[in-house]
Amino acid sequence: MLLVVRDEGDGLASLNRRRYSLAAATPGRDAIAVGGIVAGNGVSFTIRRASDDPVAVRGSSQAWAATLDMRTADGGERVYRDGRWECGS
Repeated sequence: MLLVVRDEGDGLASLNRRRYSLAAATPGRDAIAVGGIVAGNGVSFTIRRASDDPVAVRGSSQAWAATLDMRTADGGERVYRDGRWECGS
């Protein structure tokens, strides 16, 4: 599972060779930095970032432990645990 979201809140998810175009429910750099909800193409993703201190990854990028909840329009749900939410340039 790969989820990429830009500062403006638009993004792309890739899962099992299928791609989803996404938009943030609350766009903007500050909203995206803490996780948030992105949705599109009949699927939504909720990123729940850990509240602990971030780990520097490279340059000004930081990473946190995170969980990703995926919900589909037909009521399906999947939770991805032990992930990483990385934010920065």
